[in-house]
Amino acid sequence: MDTDSLKLIGLAQNDYKVYESALKGSFSISQICHDTGVHRRNVYDCINRLLKFGLLSFYEQNKKRVYIASPPEKILDIIKEKKKTVAD
Repeated sequence: MDTDSLKLIGLAQNDYKVYESALKGSFSISQICHDTGVHRRNVYDCINRLLKFGLLSFYEQNKKRVYIASPPEKILDIIKEKKKTVAD
């Protein structure tokens, strides 16, 4: 995945790591921390940003949240929308 695309919409390097990890399948916070090497507190911040952009969603399983990444095409949709608002 092109990290420049993520920077273009306002996401940081750790956001990219968390998103890339979630693209591999559905994960819990602990699994994302282990997979990315990003500190748990930072993973929560990244997840909140990714949820805000619609790049992640979640469901509850056994009273825990499990996160799922939206397809990478969603990034292109966000970029197109940003271009549209700038052009208007």
